[in-house]
Amino acid sequence: MHGHVWMRKEYWMELCVIWGGEKWNKNSAKAKQNRAAHILRQMYTRVALSLLQRIKRDW
Repeated sequence: MHGHVWMRKEYWMELCVIWGGEKWNKNSAKAKQNRAAHILRQMYTRVALSLLQRIKRDW
């Protein structure tokens, strides 16, 4: 297991426990499922945001 030198070891270990827990894995699986189900919405949002940024830049 590798920790970050800028983070206290106790905090890193606590995060590892959280990330390895059942609730985290359940929420992660649900989020993955939601992202897969709404791929077209995500693509639309990305395109709309990039166009908006381009318009703002060109003004």
